[in-house]
Parts: sequence; C-alpha cells; structure tokens
Amino acid sequence: MLLIMWPVFLFLSILTPPIWADFEDTPSTDGQFNLEVEHSLDAGQSFQDRGLLTVHSIRSKSFSSDPTDLTSEQKAQLKTLCDQGDLYLLRIKATNPATSQSSLHRSVADPCLMIANAFQDTFTLHLDWKSQLVSLSVMPTPTPGQASLGSLRDHFQTKVAVQLMEAGPQPDTSAFIQKVEQEKLAQQRGETKDNRSFLAKYWMYIVPVVLMLAMSSANPEGQGGGR
Repeated sequence: MLLIMWPVFLFLSILTPPIWADFEDTPSTDGQFNLEVEHSLDAGQSFQDRGLLTVHSIRSKSFSSDPTDLTSEQKAQLKTLCDQGDLYLLRIKATNPATSQSSLHRSVADPCLMIANAFQDTFTLHLDWKSQLVSLSVMPTPTPGQASLGSLRDHFQTKVAVQLMEAGPQPDTSAFIQKVEQEKLAQQRGETKDNRSFLAKYWMYIVPVVLMLAMSSANPEGQGGGR
C-alpha cells in the first residue's frame, strides 16, 4: 500500500520537475545551507545518520558531500523495504550558517529505484522569493543498467539541484488602458455607434419620472382614505 502511495507523496513535495536554476538575475542568492540527512530503513520506526550535505553557494551551485558509509546490514534492510513495498523515508535538518536558523524537512523515495540506480540520487531544494528553503525532495538519479545488491557502493552519491520560485504571468494593464483611452476618443469624435437600447441609454431619466408618477398616484388614495 505504501509503495502505491509514494507517487502521491512525491507529487505533494514537488510540483514542478527538478531543474538547474539560473541565478544571474536573482538577488540574494548567495545563501548557504548545511543539510544533516537521516534515513529510515525500518519504515519510520527509527532514523540513522546518512551524512552531511553542504551547499556553499546557491549562485554557483557548488556543494560538497560527506556521506556516511552503509553496512551490509543496512543494505539488506533497504532491500527488505523494496521487497515489502515500503517507503524509503528521509529526514533532513537544514541550517543556514549565516542566521543559525534551522528547519526540519521530510521526503520519501522508492527503495527499489534507489537500489536499481546504485544509490545515486538528487536532492532538489525548493526556495521562496527570499531564497529561503521551503521544501526538499529526493529523486533517484537515472543510471544506465540496473545495479544488484552485491555491486552497490558503500554510500549514497548525491547531487544537489535548486528550484527557485517562478513569478506568475502579469496582466497587460498598459494595453488595456490604451484600448480604453482609444474608445473614449472615438466616442467623443462620434466615430463609434452606440448600439445600446433606449432603456439602457436613458434609464437615469426614466426611473425618476416613474417614481414621481407612482408617488403622485398613491397620494390621492391616502387622502381619500383619511376623509
């Protein structure tokens, strides 16, 4: 059941495909992050240290990795997760060295894909408009062929990608204002024909007259009743 649901968790953690961002025109993008990575090999019952990732500069996209070696037992546990259809859970503590502020993030991956891609994965950092870390997602990095458990390396080989918040489309207000001004000038010059109905054109004059007639017709009835 968990294996069936993992694409849903993955879709919630990342709404756009991972891309390498271009930061040349983006202010305040020289941020640094220290990522303390832990993973669970028993379906969330406990978490173990997986290593440290250090993002030195968002602008240059430079990072370094200090992974923790995996034991044969841990590799076997990961294979058990795959066989049982469980999820590979990760818990990441992200710390900004400049402000000492930290945040906790969680992500999931398919253990079968992690094994098939020889423990190679990509961490995608999702940043807001202030270059603050909002969420983090993990995806296995596709590799040619399919690795077996015995040929796996002793640690994870991780890359880091960054996804900045993208500005949405802006309304073209200048074109709209120009169109309105052109219509006003055309009406003043009489170049446009008013196709509105008689009531639509003169309702502001008709309504007061109707109200006055209604009030005047009601007054005699009231006076007659008083007598």
